[in-house]
Amino acid sequence: MAANTSTRHVELQQHVVLVSWKPPPTSWVRLNTDGSCRDGDHIGCGGIIRGSDGEWLGGFAKYICIGSAYLAELWGVLEGFMYARRLQFRYIELHIDSLIVVKAIKSHGNESWKGRSLAEKIHSLLALD
Repeated sequence: MAANTSTRHVELQQHVVLVSWKPPPTSWVRLNTDGSCRDGDHIGCGGIIRGSDGEWLGGFAKYICIGSAYLAELWGVLEGFMYARRLQFRYIELHIDSLIVVKAIKSHGNESWKGRSLAEKIHSLLALD
């Protein structure tokens, strides 16, 4: 009886993607936030703030509670805006990687009841000026 052997040829391709950072307009800061979810329900968030010359102006990280990746992203935006306000920045350009969070913020949380209170808090912060 002949042994059944097979040979697989796996070809790995390397793709190089150039990523560049564009600064915000003069007198503005850029806030980048992100949320994370661990073990399906433990969530946290973090973010950084950079100036128009690319200089580091601050950063934060926070464990939130039990929730979803969606809520972690919303918490990241809320915490990021609160942090930027504490540092007395008025002109803030937000960058996030979640389209559903962008939609939730633009619709005041009407996209989903889960994030409505967070989206409303974000809007109240934006309305301070």
